[in-house]
Amino acid sequence: LVQFQNPEKQKSMDQIEELLTEVKKQGGIAQFNHPWESGEPGSKNEKFWSPIHESLYQKGLVQTIEVASGKNMDPKLLELAEQKGLTAMGNQDLHPTLDSKLRQYNYPHRNMTILFVKERSEAGVKQAILEDRTVAVWNNTLVGKKKNLELLMRSVLSVKAVTTIN
Repeated sequence: LVQFQNPEKQKSMDQIEELLTEVKKQGGIAQFNHPWESGEPGSKNEKFWSPIHESLYQKGLVQTIEVASGKNMDPKLLELAEQKGLTAMGNQDLHPTLDSKLRQYNYPHRNMTILFVKERSEAGVKQAILEDRTVAVWNNTLVGKKKNLELLMRSVLSVKAVTTIN
């Protein structure tokens, strides 16, 4: 949406809605990318959420929000995702080579999103995203909604009672 707010690359709201309506019509998933670069002064959450975002959200044209990308992550985005019912995603939007950016930021790995799929298929991936079953991985940190972090921990950790005998 930044490019649509940039006067040099100005697109009309009608063009944005037309594009996202077509994405939805074809069964696609649309995402708010780079939310830390958007927003308008005076809006409710001016750093992340503008009237354009709200309008597209109210029309059901966007289902996910990027909470981590490259060196950027802000916990307030998780709050926003929770408030709006948007699926939290972690992405790697690298245009140069991955290795050079990882070294530049001293990151141990690329960003990614863990999906809790019920079946290993395209439909299973889409279902996990639309049903908000994701956790982002950013800079050795799990970033996600509490319910999904708990699901992840329950699936990988085992807790046993330990007794000691004197």
